[in-house]
Amino acid sequence: MSVGAAYDARASEYIALLGDIAQTDARDRALIAAWRDATPGRLLDAGCGPGLWTRLLHDGEPSIRPHASLTATRP
Repeated sequence: MSVGAAYDARASEYIALLGDIAQTDARDRALIAAWRDATPGRLLDAGCGPGLWTRLLHDGEPSIRPHASLTATRP
């Protein structure tokens, strides 16, 4: 099993344990969104998990493309 496949296999477990981006503190979301909006150029979200923060980054900047596994695990 590839590393990507192994992470994909556990994504739903991660979401079940940690919830959704909407469950994070609104101040955290606002801080990340402000950073996103103030950052020129391209952003790379090289974190872990099912892509909760990647979706927040993408919602403000359509040129950010989530990894294919994000779209596979989060409709």
